Formats: sequence, structure tokens, C-alpha cells
Amino acid sequence: MLKKESCKAFFSHWLLETLKCILMGITIGVLIALYKYAFQFVNKYTPIIFDYNNLANLGVGIISALALMFITYYLIISEGSIQGSGLPQLQLNIEHKKGTIHWYRAIPFMFISSLTSFYVGMPLGGEAPSTFMSGVVGLAYKRLFKHVDNEDLSIGAGAGFGAVFLSPLSGIMYAFEESIEKFSWGKLYKTIIVAALAYVISYLINPNYIIKFDINSGFNWIYSYYLLFILLFTGLIAFLTIKGMHHVKTFINHHHQNFFIKYRYFIVYILSLAMLIGFPLLSGNGHLLIEGIMDNQELLQLYWFVILFLVYRIVVFLIVGNSMASGGLMLPTLCIGAIIGQLIVLLMKAIPGYDVTQNGLIILLSMITLFAFVNKVPFTGFALILSLGGWSNALTTVMPAFILMFVVFLATKFIKIDSLNRTRRKLLKTSREQRIDEQSDN
Repeated sequence: MLKKESCKAFFSHWLLETLKCILMGITIGVLIALYKYAFQFVNKYTPIIFDYNNLANLGVGIISALALMFITYYLIISEGSIQGSGLPQLQLNIEHKKGTIHWYRAIPFMFISSLTSFYVGMPLGGEAPSTFMSGVVGLAYKRLFKHVDNEDLSIGAGAGFGAVFLSPLSGIMYAFEESIEKFSWGKLYKTIIVAALAYVISYLINPNYIIKFDINSGFNWIYSYYLLFILLFTGLIAFLTIKGMHHVKTFINHHHQNFFIKYRYFIVYILSLAMLIGFPLLSGNGHLLIEGIMDNQELLQLYWFVILFLVYRIVVFLIVGNSMASGGLMLPTLCIGAIIGQLIVLLMKAIPGYDVTQNGLIILLSMITLFAFVNKVPFTGFALILSLGGWSNALTTVMPAFILMFVVFLATKFIKIDSLNRTRRKLLKTSREQRIDEQSDN
């Protein structure tokens, strides 16, 4: 009798868990599909609105941008969890099983404030807001079903990551690499359901990719030594970026009462708007720059311009990544990776007989390798290379992807350096504790 009741309780529990996962997957799929439409709409019409050759449009754009600046700042102050990517705040909630994220405010506020960032050309992407909002959906369902474990947040975040890139495998990998520390078949079962449903629903509503490449050539083993260049260059830039982010954020934490640092959001906002109007190629999350690289724009065939673009994007990455503005750092990271790839392409072109059909593959591999290094997510990177390169090209990308991500895996295991997200999470926790101490002293 006892065994029968135990089996009944077991099946009842998993039936309820499956129902919750189905509801989470549907909710996340609809949310991300709508967010992608909004993201794509803003990116499409922003260059038209802020065209300095059309003064009427430009005037409307500047006035609307200034109005949105104050509205969005109020949203960010009202719901602190949406500052930046929101992922450090979400992860702190996962680790400590408590926090101050109000899901009913965090989701709409992040939706609106991140679109404002894209509207004025801030170098931020829509992938982190998607991941954050999906994690908060998991938080809402956790509270609805009265769960104690915070795995719903991790599963939701992974599903959102996979849905925004239309790569459910990447979402599953991301959930385990970034948030879920202990593997279990039960967690895998739930993650697959949520990620797969979120992908299907998102694809049915909005099948457009936020970024996609078509690699039309095979992997040429004769020139495979460019994989070494990719590892060396992206590894170095990843190290400098993580250390730079640490130092910039530490400086901000120590001087958070300074007027310019306290209100840095407004400064970055105005500068981003000015850059969007004057130099649109260098503004935004970098998709225009990536397209220019892939289309072989003449300016991007010059060593010095490519190097200057690389330095500029790294500096902006570090500044805007600490500006409180809502948005993600993955697409800007991919932009930096694409510039690194273009530098490698220029080096390879100097070799007699080089196979120029490898250019697109080099750029794609550089982008994802930098992302994997910075975030210490080689398995997610492997899935992304296969997905963004197109599954029809999987035979082209699978071997170089495996080689690169295997080396990244080894590097992340043996080199003791935190990922970018973990660095920001630690510094966020430190800044909170520091401000509590200051309030106690006062």
C-alpha cells in the first residue's frame, strides 16, 4: 500500500512538473518571438529616423530619444534587476535562492528599456534581455507552483537563449554551463521540454534569425593553421576584455557617489545617439559592421582601419557594459570577434594561393570562439557554430568547431580566470555590500 502511494506521488509530481515545463516553454516562445519582432523593427527603422540628410525625421528622432532617456532611466531605477544585461542579478537570485526581482515589473521594464538602448544605437544586443526575461518567466512559474529550488530560472534562461537564436541545443547547453551546476536526468528532461517548446513556438511566430550566416565552402585542411591564429587572437582579447571589465567596474564601485559616474547612463546615452547620427557603421550592437565585413566593404580591407575599429569596439564594450543601460553583450562580443576574424583574413590573404572561400568560415569561427572564451561556454559555442553557420553546412563547420571548442574547454578548466558574467556578478555583489556598509557608517 505504501509503495503504491509512493508511486502515485512520484507520477503526480512529474506530471505537474511536465505541465509546468509546457507552460513555461509556450510562454517563453511567445515572449521571445514578440521581442524579436520589436528588436528587428527598431533596428530596421532607426537608421531611417536618425538620417541627418532628412532633418524632419532627425528632429523627431532626437526629441523622442530625449523623452525616452528620462522614461527609461526611471524604469531602470525603479527595477534595479534590469540594469545592464540583467544576467548577474538573475544569477545571484539563482545562487542565493532569494532576491529582489519583481517578475511583473522586470519583464515589461526590460522589454521597453532594452528597445530604447537599440533605438539610440547603444552597442548592446537583444540576446541577454531575452535570456533574462525568460529566466524571470521561470521565476514567475516557480512562485506560481510554490517551488523552493531555483532551477526554473536556469531552465527558463537557457530556453530564452536558445529561442532568440533559434537554436534549442544551444539553449540546453547554456542552461547547464551557465547556471545549473549539478547535472541530473530530471533537470535535463525539463530543460529539453522547455527549450524545445520555446524554440518551436518562437519559430512558428517569428522564424527570422537575429544573426545568421551561410557558409558556402568546405573546410580547407591545407590552411587549417588559421585555427591557431583564431585561438591566439581571441584568447588574448578575451583575457584583456575580462580584466578590463573588472577594472572599470571596480573603479565605478569605488567612486559610485561621483556625479558623472552616478549619472553615467545619461552621458553614454547622449554619446551613443551622437555616434548613431554621425557614424552609423560604428554604432549599435555591431550588426552593420559584421555585415560590412561579410560583404567585403572596401574600408574593411585596410589593416589600420580594422585595428582602429577593434580598439574602438573594445573600449566602447567596456564603457557601455558598465553604463546601467539595458541590453546584452553577446552581439557586441560577436562584433569584436568578427573584426578579429577580418584581421586574420587579411593576414591569410598575404599568403600566396590562399583559398579566399575560407573567409566566411574564419569570421564565424572567430566570433563564436571569442564568445566561448569570454563566457567559458565551449559546449554552447559548439552548438552555436553549427546553428549560425546553417545546419546544411554542418559538415563544413563541425570539425573546426570541435577543435576550437575542445581547446576552449581545456583552457577554461586549467586557466583560473572568471568568465565575464561571473566577474560582473562578483562585482555586483561587492558593490551592494559596499553600499550597505556605507549606509551603516552614515
